[in-house]
Amino acid sequence: MNHKIYQLSDFSACFLDFGSIGIVHSVYRKTINFIINRQLFSIQASGSPLSPISFLTEMTCDEMAELSIAKGDCVILTASSIQIRGEVFSLIDADVVPLSRVCELPDSDLLSLQQNIDLAVSHSHTIGFDTLFRHDADRSSIRESPVLSYALRFMSECSAHLAKKEDENAAAALIRLIGLGPGLTPSGDDFLCGVLAGLTMCGGCLARFAVLLKEQITQNLQNTNDISRAFLECALQNRYSAAVNALLDIPCAEEILASFGQIGHSSGIDTLCGVLYILQFKNTPKRSA
Repeated sequence: MNHKIYQLSDFSACFLDFGSIGIVHSVYRKTINFIINRQLFSIQASGSPLSPISFLTEMTCDEMAELSIAKGDCVILTASSIQIRGEVFSLIDADVVPLSRVCELPDSDLLSLQQNIDLAVSHSHTIGFDTLFRHDADRSSIRESPVLSYALRFMSECSAHLAKKEDENAAAALIRLIGLGPGLTPSGDDFLCGVLAGLTMCGGCLARFAVLLKEQITQNLQNTNDISRAFLECALQNRYSAAVNALLDIPCAEEILASFGQIGHSSGIDTLCGVLYILQFKNTPKRSA
């Protein structure tokens, strides 16, 4: 049967090549993950959040769930279609969206963005890393959660090292979050993606820490799963979801919560917490450029 891809990222578009052959990595109700030339991509149901590895179809979640596509099926990627077990996903007239525009922001924008993100996170309740940043969070829930208590420990260590300009130690502390947490994309990895985006927005005195953290992430990519690794690799190339790119326009808290809240169960908010973590440090008078 024929289906239409209506939107994809510019990153995904770069891999369109006649005759490329890959394999289905995994299948979920509204997502088909496949690998071409060691790069993982996702065919997703209509209305799904656009990420750097996305191909968005016009199919509903129910229609996606009815496909007889399974892990291990052959994938043929051409300049005009994705073909899997008799299903053809047409790329003709698909909208290619650029998702690599995160850049450094002026200090006034960073402060406004921090305030808006802080308000957005305060109204989220995913029971993920937002628990560490919400002002009304039950602190006992952090102590009772091995994942949250572990994360808080190394976030605190990283902040302490950054305040003393010990960038190597700071990066070594924060990399302990890679692969931390359950799910397709562990909270620690989503958080690190947000941290990388926040560091790009801040630049300046955190530039050396950013370089060292990227080196640490690159060296530790094997410590997480394939799907999460794909997003981290994109973040290392300054490629993020549409929601992250939209932060450059300093959206209001309601818009931020709406866009990040629809990304996974807690993945979007965990990423947002990573951005907030860096902005909080940048906007706290602890360290000069």
